[in-house]
Amino acid sequence: MVITKVVLHELKVPLKHPYILSREYGVMADTTPLVVEFHTDTGLVGYGECDPWPLFTGDSAASASVVILEHLAPAFIGKDPTNIHETHRLMNAIIRGNNIPKSAMDVAAYDLFGKSLGVPVHKLLGGKLRDEIPSFWSVGGSTPAETVAELKQAKERGFKGAMIKVGTADYRNDIARTLAAYDTFGDDFPLVADANQGWDVETAVSYARGVERCNLLYLEQPVQSW
Repeated sequence: MVITKVVLHELKVPLKHPYILSREYGVMADTTPLVVEFHTDTGLVGYGECDPWPLFTGDSAASASVVILEHLAPAFIGKDPTNIHETHRLMNAIIRGNNIPKSAMDVAAYDLFGKSLGVPVHKLLGGKLRDEIPSFWSVGGSTPAETVAELKQAKERGFKGAMIKVGTADYRNDIARTLAAYDTFGDDFPLVADANQGWDVETAVSYARGVERCNLLYLEQPVQSW
Protein backbone atom coordinates (compact mmCIF):
# COMPACT_ATOMS: atom_id res chain seq x y z
CA MET A 1 0.00 0.00 0.00
CA VAL A 2 1.34 3.41 -0.99
CA ILE A 3 0.00 6.93 -0.77
CA THR A 4 -1.25 8.28 -4.10
CA LYS A 5 -2.72 11.63 -3.05
CA VAL A 6 -2.78 13.97 -0.04
CA VAL A 7 -5.83 16.20 0.38
CA LEU A 8 -6.09 19.02 2.91
CA HIS A 9 -9.34 20.54 4.18
CA GLU A 10 -9.15 23.92 5.91
CA LEU A 11 -12.16 24.33 8.19
CA LYS A 12 -13.59 27.19 10.21
CA VAL A 13 -15.98 26.11 12.96
CA PRO A 14 -17.93 28.87 14.77
CA LEU A 15 -18.57 28.36 18.46
CA LYS A 16 -22.13 28.49 19.81
CA HIS A 17 -21.11 31.43 21.96
CA PRO A 18 -17.81 33.33 22.48
CA TYR A 19 -15.39 31.50 24.73
CA ILE A 20 -13.70 33.92 27.14
CA LEU A 21 -10.23 32.57 27.90
CA SER A 22 -8.16 35.12 29.82
CA ARG A 23 -6.76 38.63 29.74
CA GLU A 24 -3.72 37.25 27.90
CA TYR A 25 -5.52 35.07 25.33
CA GLY A 26 -8.72 37.04 24.84
CA VAL A 27 -11.93 35.58 23.40
CA MET A 28 -12.29 32.63 21.03
CA ALA A 29 -15.14 32.92 18.53
CA ASP A 30 -14.25 30.02 16.25
CA THR A 31 -11.69 27.28 15.67
CA THR A 32 -9.79 26.54 12.46
CA PRO A 33 -8.84 22.85 12.31
CA LEU A 34 -7.11 21.19 9.38
CA VAL A 35 -8.10 17.70 8.20
CA VAL A 36 -5.64 15.65 6.15
CA GLU A 37 -6.64 12.76 3.88
CA PHE A 38 -4.14 10.12 2.73
CA HIS A 39 -5.48 8.34 -0.37
CA THR A 40 -3.86 5.03 -1.33
CA ASP A 41 -3.61 2.61 -4.22
CA THR A 42 -5.79 0.15 -2.27
CA GLY A 43 -8.72 2.55 -1.99
CA LEU A 44 -8.26 3.02 1.75
CA VAL A 45 -8.24 6.61 3.02
CA GLY A 46 -6.59 7.72 6.26
CA TYR A 47 -7.64 10.82 8.15
CA GLY A 48 -5.66 13.08 10.47
CA GLU A 49 -6.51 16.36 12.14
CA CYS A 50 -4.76 19.22 13.88
CA ASP A 51 -5.99 22.47 15.37
CA PRO A 52 -3.34 25.18 15.02
CA TRP A 53 -3.74 28.35 17.05
CA PRO A 54 -0.92 30.90 17.23
CA LEU A 55 -1.18 31.71 20.94
CA PHE A 56 -1.21 28.06 21.98
CA THR A 57 0.75 26.15 19.35
CA GLY A 58 2.81 28.78 17.55
CA ASP A 59 1.13 27.82 14.28
CA SER A 60 -1.74 29.35 12.34
CA ALA A 61 -4.05 27.51 9.97
CA ALA A 62 -2.32 29.33 7.11
CA SER A 63 1.23 28.45 8.19
CA ALA A 64 0.35 24.83 8.98
CA SER A 65 -1.32 24.50 5.58
CA VAL A 66 1.86 25.67 3.86
CA VAL A 67 3.95 23.14 5.79
CA ILE A 68 1.60 20.30 4.84
CA LEU A 69 0.96 21.17 1.20
CA GLU A 70 4.33 22.57 0.13
CA HIS A 71 6.79 20.65 2.31
CA LEU A 72 5.35 17.38 3.63
CA ALA A 73 2.69 16.17 1.20
CA PRO A 74 4.89 15.96 -1.94
CA ALA A 75 7.37 13.72 -0.14
CA PHE A 76 4.64 11.30 0.98
CA ILE A 77 3.51 10.33 -2.52
CA GLY A 78 4.54 6.75 -3.20
CA LYS A 79 5.43 6.07 0.43
CA ASP A 80 4.12 3.25 2.63
CA PRO A 81 2.02 4.86 5.40
CA THR A 82 2.26 1.77 7.60
CA ASN A 83 5.98 2.38 8.16
CA ILE A 84 5.47 4.80 11.04
CA HIS A 85 9.17 5.17 11.89
CA GLU A 86 9.91 6.16 8.30
CA THR A 87 6.98 8.59 8.36
CA HIS A 88 8.51 10.36 11.37
CA ARG A 89 12.04 10.26 9.96
CA LEU A 90 10.86 11.69 6.64
CA MET A 91 8.97 14.58 8.21
CA ASN A 92 11.86 15.50 10.50
CA ALA A 93 14.31 15.37 7.60
CA ILE A 94 12.14 17.76 5.59
CA ILE A 95 11.47 20.46 8.20
CA ARG A 96 12.37 21.05 11.83
CA GLY A 97 9.73 21.70 14.48
CA ASN A 98 6.21 22.27 13.16
CA ASN A 99 4.80 19.48 15.30
CA ILE A 100 1.19 20.60 14.85
CA PRO A 101 0.99 20.00 11.07
CA LYS A 102 3.19 16.92 11.49
CA SER A 103 0.70 15.52 13.98
CA ALA A 104 -2.08 15.52 11.36
CA MET A 105 0.15 13.55 8.99
CA ASP A 106 1.11 11.17 11.80
CA VAL A 107 -2.52 10.42 12.72
CA ALA A 108 -3.48 9.89 9.07
CA ALA A 109 -0.68 7.34 8.75
CA TYR A 110 -1.77 5.53 11.91
CA ASP A 111 -5.37 5.57 10.70
CA LEU A 112 -4.34 3.83 7.48
CA PHE A 113 -2.13 1.36 9.36
CA GLY A 114 -5.05 0.32 11.57
CA LYS A 115 -7.49 0.12 8.66
CA SER A 116 -5.10 -2.00 6.63
CA LEU A 117 -4.97 -4.55 9.45
CA GLY A 118 -8.63 -4.23 10.42
CA VAL A 119 -7.80 -3.18 13.98
CA PRO A 120 -8.27 0.01 16.01
CA VAL A 121 -5.16 2.16 16.41
CA HIS A 122 -4.93 1.45 20.14
CA LYS A 123 -3.92 -2.13 19.29
CA LEU A 124 -0.94 -0.75 17.36
CA LEU A 125 0.11 1.22 20.44
CA GLY A 126 0.02 -1.63 22.93
CA GLY A 127 -3.69 -2.02 23.62
CA LYS A 128 -6.29 -0.03 25.51
CA LEU A 129 -6.28 0.41 29.28
CA ARG A 130 -9.94 1.38 29.70
CA ASP A 131 -13.19 1.58 27.75
CA GLU A 132 -14.07 5.15 28.73
CA ILE A 133 -12.52 8.16 30.40
CA PRO A 134 -14.10 10.91 32.49
CA SER A 135 -14.52 14.16 30.58
CA PHE A 136 -14.38 17.66 32.07
CA TRP A 137 -16.40 20.60 30.78
CA SER A 138 -14.61 23.91 30.21
CA VAL A 139 -16.45 27.12 31.06
CA GLY A 140 -15.22 30.52 29.90
CA GLY A 141 -15.13 33.75 31.86
CA SER A 142 -18.57 35.04 32.89
CA THR A 143 -20.50 35.90 36.04
CA PRO A 144 -20.79 33.52 39.01
CA ALA A 145 -24.46 32.85 38.20
CA GLU A 146 -23.72 32.15 34.52
CA THR A 147 -20.84 29.87 35.47
CA VAL A 148 -23.01 27.81 37.81
CA ALA A 149 -25.86 27.60 35.29
CA GLU A 150 -23.53 26.33 32.55
CA LEU A 151 -21.92 23.80 34.87
CA LYS A 152 -25.30 22.47 35.98
CA GLN A 153 -26.09 21.74 32.34
CA ALA A 154 -22.69 20.12 31.88
CA LYS A 155 -23.19 17.86 34.89
CA GLU A 156 -26.64 16.84 33.64
CA ARG A 157 -25.03 15.88 30.32
CA GLY A 158 -22.66 13.52 32.10
CA PHE A 159 -19.47 15.53 32.49
CA LYS A 160 -17.54 14.50 35.60
CA GLY A 161 -15.92 17.82 36.49
CA ALA A 162 -15.04 21.20 35.05
CA MET A 163 -12.24 23.55 34.09
CA ILE A 164 -13.02 27.17 34.95
CA LYS A 165 -11.27 29.69 32.75
CA VAL A 166 -9.90 32.45 34.97
CA GLY A 167 -6.99 34.86 34.46
CA THR A 168 -9.25 37.78 33.55
CA ALA A 169 -8.70 41.43 34.42
CA ASP A 170 -11.03 41.01 37.41
CA TYR A 171 -9.48 38.28 39.54
CA ARG A 172 -12.03 38.91 42.29
CA ASN A 173 -14.79 37.88 39.91
CA ASP A 174 -12.72 34.80 39.04
CA ILE A 175 -12.60 33.98 42.76
CA ALA A 176 -16.35 34.53 43.06
CA ARG A 177 -17.05 32.26 40.08
CA THR A 178 -14.84 29.49 41.47
CA LEU A 179 -16.38 29.73 44.96
CA ALA A 180 -19.89 29.70 43.49
CA ALA A 181 -19.11 26.55 41.51
CA TYR A 182 -17.57 24.77 44.48
CA ASP A 183 -20.35 25.81 46.87
CA THR A 184 -22.91 24.47 44.38
CA PHE A 185 -21.31 21.11 43.60
CA GLY A 186 -18.79 20.42 46.37
CA ASP A 187 -16.16 17.72 46.00
CA ASP A 188 -18.45 15.49 43.95
CA PHE A 189 -17.77 17.61 40.86
CA PRO A 190 -13.98 18.25 40.76
CA LEU A 191 -12.77 21.64 39.57
CA VAL A 192 -9.60 22.89 37.96
CA ALA A 193 -8.76 26.49 37.06
CA ASP A 194 -6.87 27.70 34.00
CA ALA A 195 -5.59 31.28 33.91
CA ASN A 196 -3.94 31.00 30.48
CA GLN A 197 -1.01 33.13 31.67
CA GLY A 198 -3.33 36.03 32.44
CA TRP A 199 -1.88 37.16 35.79
CA ASP A 200 1.27 38.41 37.42
CA VAL A 201 2.62 36.53 40.44
CA GLU A 202 0.91 38.72 43.01
CA THR A 203 -2.53 38.34 41.42
CA ALA A 204 -2.07 34.59 40.97
CA VAL A 205 -1.23 34.18 44.64
CA SER A 206 -4.23 36.31 45.64
CA TYR A 207 -6.52 34.12 43.54
CA ALA A 208 -5.04 30.91 44.92
CA ARG A 209 -5.57 32.10 48.50
CA GLY A 210 -9.10 33.20 47.68
CA VAL A 211 -10.11 29.75 46.44
CA GLU A 212 -8.04 27.68 48.86
CA ARG A 213 -11.07 25.91 50.31
CA CYS A 214 -12.25 24.75 46.87
CA ASN A 215 -9.87 21.78 46.65
CA LEU A 216 -8.89 22.57 43.05
CA LEU A 217 -7.15 19.67 41.35
CA TYR A 218 -4.68 22.16 39.92
CA LEU A 219 -4.23 25.77 38.76
CA GLU A 220 -2.96 25.84 35.18
CA GLN A 221 -0.73 28.56 33.69
CA PRO A 222 -1.30 31.25 36.33
CA VAL A 223 1.56 33.47 35.02
CA GLN A 224 3.54 34.09 31.84
CA SER A 225 5.57 31.15 30.59
CA TRP A 226 8.64 33.30 29.91
